[in-house]
Amino acid sequence: DNDQKLWRVTKHGGAKTMTVSVQKKDGVRRFVFANDGTCEGEVVFGGGLHTLEKMVSDIGGKLTVENNDGFAVVLEVKE
Repeated sequence: DNDQKLWRVTKHGGAKTMTVSVQKKDGVRRFVFANDGTCEGEVVFGGGLHTLEKMVSDIGGKLTVENNDGFAVVLEVKE
């Protein structure tokens, strides 16, 4: 449920805002789900991220996590 996902963003990372962007370049769609929260230490691929990574991998895509200025989950999928 989408409400639960947004609640987790604020609960676990202290985020105030979240942005979603979609880009297409050279036959690859790039989806970026970013927020201004914090993530101290190493990102652990627990239940949610692990499941999402598996789903993206099953269709030939790649999931990465960026933990620079805020936190972002990036999905890249070939068309």
